[in-house]
Amino acid sequence: MTEPHSTLPPELLQIRQQRLTRAQAAEYLGIPEHTLANWVTTKRKRVPYLKVGRRVYYAVADLDRFLEECRRT
Repeated sequence: MTEPHSTLPPELLQIRQQRLTRAQAAEYLGIPEHTLANWVTTKRKRVPYLKVGRRVYYAVADLDRFLEECRRT
């Protein structure tokens, strides 16, 4: 099975693989930073993240998947 965005140009693939800080991820999602922090610590919403030491990062591709999963029709 191929990756859904494997046909994207390399520049767009590189953007999707970027890691964002919590502040950047919150802005990307359009929510306050404290809301994102709350979701992660309480596990109220399953937002994938990567923790390196004390730092937390979010992959743009993971945030896009999260938004798709939140979509209601």
